[in-house]
Amino acid sequence: EESGGGESGKLSLCLSQQKRGVEVRLVGLQLSEQLAAVLCPVLRLDLQCVRCHGRADLTLQQGTASSVTCSRCRGQLTAAYHPSLVHAASTTLGFLDLHGCTAGDVIMQSCKVTLTCLQCGGDTSATGLSFGDCRVTWCRSCHSKLVFVAQQCKFLAHCASAFAGDKVKATQKRQESSVKEKKLMVGNPLPNEGTCSHYKKSHRWLRFPCCGRLYPCDVCHDSAEDHPMQRAGRMLCGFCSREQVCTASGVCVGCGAALAGGRPTAHWEGGHGCRNRAKMNRHDNKKYTDSEHKTTCKKSQRVGGEKKCN
Repeated sequence: EESGGGESGKLSLCLSQQKRGVEVRLVGLQLSEQLAAVLCPVLRLDLQCVRCHGRADLTLQQGTASSVTCSRCRGQLTAAYHPSLVHAASTTLGFLDLHGCTAGDVIMQSCKVTLTCLQCGGDTSATGLSFGDCRVTWCRSCHSKLVFVAQQCKFLAHCASAFAGDKVKATQKRQESSVKEKKLMVGNPLPNEGTCSHYKKSHRWLRFPCCGRLYPCDVCHDSAEDHPMQRAGRMLCGFCSREQVCTASGVCVGCGAALAGGRPTAHWEGGHGCRNRAKMNRHDNKKYTDSEHKTTCKKSQRVGGEKKCN
C-alpha cells in the first residue's frame, strides 16, 4: 500500500544525533538516483526477553517508549525508538533504547516507510516492504521513479540507553553479557547454528513471507503462529547469519557452507571417506552395491511363474 502525504515526512529529527543504545543498520541498501532519503517513523520489532528468552512483538513510534509483557516470565519489555534519515551516505535506520530485552529482528512488513523524492522534495508513504524485495514506486507529485532495496538489518550496540538510573545501567550490563550469544549479527553463527529440534541437519533460518518472521522450520512457524504458512523464499545462514535467497543447492553465498546436508555416509564424505567394502558399516547402502556377495530374492523361483513352468 502506498499513499502520498506531506505530514509524514515532517517529523522532527535531530540530524546530528549522537549514537546511543542499539543502532539499527540496513545491509545491502540500494537507492535509486531520484530517491533522496528514507525515513521509518513506525518500526515493528521482534524482542527477546533477557530473563527467559521469550519473544514478543512491539510497535514503536518516534520518541515514545512502549512496553509489552513477556508471555513466559511476565516481565516488562520496554523500548524507545529514535528514527534517523537513511540516504546514500548513511544506512542507519534509527537507534533503540532497550530495557529488559534485546532486539531480535525487524518485521519489515509491518513497518511504515516514507520515501523523499530528490526532484520535488515530496514524500510518499509505503508499507508492506520485505527484505530482499525491490520496491518500485512513483512520486505522487512529479512521478519520478523511486526504488528501495534492503537485504537485511543488523544491530550494533553503542553506549548505554537513555533510561535514567544507575540501577538500569547496571541491569543493562548484565543483560548484554547474558544474551551475548543470542544476538543476530552478520558474521556470527545463529543459535545452535540454525538447527532446531525438528531438523537437526538444517543449518538455516527461513523468513516466511506470510508474517515476515524468522523460524528454523515450518513446524516451528506453525507452533508459534496462528495463520497459514507460505513457502519461504529467503533464509539466514546458520554459520554467518547472512540473509540470502533460498537455492536448490543449499550452499551459502557468503561462507560457502552446506546448509541442508543430506544423509552422511562413510563412502561419500566428499570422496575422502572409506572405500574399502570390508571396513564399511553393514548399514551403509554402498557396502553391497554391485557386489557378488549381495543376496538376491529367489521367491519367484519357488512359487512364481518360473516354478509352474518347471
